[in-house]
Amino acid sequence: MKIRLLLLIPALLLTTTLIHAQKTKIGHVDATTVYKKMKEVTEADSIIKIFSESLQAEAQKMQDEYNKKLKEFKDGEAGMDEFIKKNKIDELKSIEERFQKFQVSGQEALIKKQNELYGPINDKFTKALKTIAKKNGYKYILDVKNLLYFDESDDVSKLLEAELGIK
Repeated sequence: MKIRLLLLIPALLLTTTLIHAQKTKIGHVDATTVYKKMKEVTEADSIIKIFSESLQAEAQKMQDEYNKKLKEFKDGEAGMDEFIKKNKIDELKSIEERFQKFQVSGQEALIKKQNELYGPINDKFTKALKTIAKKNGYKYILDVKNLLYFDESDDVSKLLEAELGIK
């Protein structure tokens, strides 16, 4: 009797686990592909590209200014008075410092711009993903980039695209 009871308990646990596993609905999506199809992402990418190019152009101007001043200094250094030489060196150092500050603040401005533009897009994407999960009874939706194998029938990409208004 004890042996039957001991064998019955694991069988009941296994049955309960299998029943629960059958209720868990798991889907998958190629999040990157769907994300890149969003028109907001294309628009944000374009804005970021233009902003980045303007920062690079300004940095190039500063670099050109520095190179010009350095060449002038090197060309005339031999005949320069010590006072003028010191002023030219100080001027070069000032340009270097401005350039370094510009690089740091430019990088910070670029990150801020990316957060401003992509933050709401990420929120919209996440909200849509949660909506389709709830509407369709998914407990989990995983990104295919992290899966070694998946059944195509569980792909929710089209549902997500529809929720996001992607045609």
